[in-house]
Amino acid sequence: MSLENNVEIDDVDTQIESALLASKEIYESNPNLPRFPCCGTTSKLYCPTCCNILLPPTIPIPRPKLPFSVKVILHDNRAVATGVHLKCMCPMQVDIVDYTKEDIPSYGDGAVLLFPGEGSVSLDELGYKPKTLVVLDCKWTKTVSSTHPSLSSLPLVHLPPTKTPIQSRYWRWHTAGSNMLCTLEAVYFASALFDDAMGREEGDALNSLFFLFGLQRAAIEASKSRPLKEPVGKGYKRKEVNGMPWDKEWKEKMVLERRQEGGVRQKEQRIESKRIKEGKKEEGKK
Repeated sequence: MSLENNVEIDDVDTQIESALLASKEIYESNPNLPRFPCCGTTSKLYCPTCCNILLPPTIPIPRPKLPFSVKVILHDNRAVATGVHLKCMCPMQVDIVDYTKEDIPSYGDGAVLLFPGEGSVSLDELGYKPKTLVVLDCKWTKTVSSTHPSLSSLPLVHLPPTKTPIQSRYWRWHTAGSNMLCTLEAVYFASALFDDAMGREEGDALNSLFFLFGLQRAAIEASKSRPLKEPVGKGYKRKEVNGMPWDKEWKEKMVLERRQEGGVRQKEQRIESKRIKEGKKEEGKK
């Protein structure tokens, strides 16, 4: 499957949904997946510290092959970072560098930084296949790692908007707008531009990159169905919503709720600041 060969985004979405459904079926067929001891604690599905997949031996683990090596610059919590999923699924092709604990090495010729900054080039117009794809695994509102000296000299590339989905399948919401994918999704769509499906064996197809991602989604779906707060006038009322954290409605509600809560906090801070100033004036008159 290669997006260069005029594969439509709807076809790619169908393949991703198929992969997610396969993971969901595995999870539902194994409802009591155990926690395994690893790295001084116990974890379910995978260990975010050493990136080992923790599943019973009866569940086969696919090993997708990427068209290039991937370097993940991690500047986030490992427990929620999908760059860790990448390392779990492709341990020989993916390396993680912890931005807060490790030095970022200099990457040689053929390396590009996947970051939609000023002067970035669409990957489908790059003209060659990168040897190394460097990606930032951080919140969209905290991309300071892109200015690191080891990264600032790398050519910038971005995903072609017409070949990437508007809505992310990730369960973490943000206020950065549409077309904002998680790290695993971004690497998948970047890889799809250069992937050659010929010669692939069963189990190493690119869409199997979503194997662990899909298992975690299934675990969330099995355990969560939280009600949303629906803003009404100046207050809130509870509204039961049959949705999941990756649903568009859920994310839009969370963004609106956060903005309104932020407005309330700012108003309270202004009132408190005014009260303090007035108190100091009264003290000065005495």
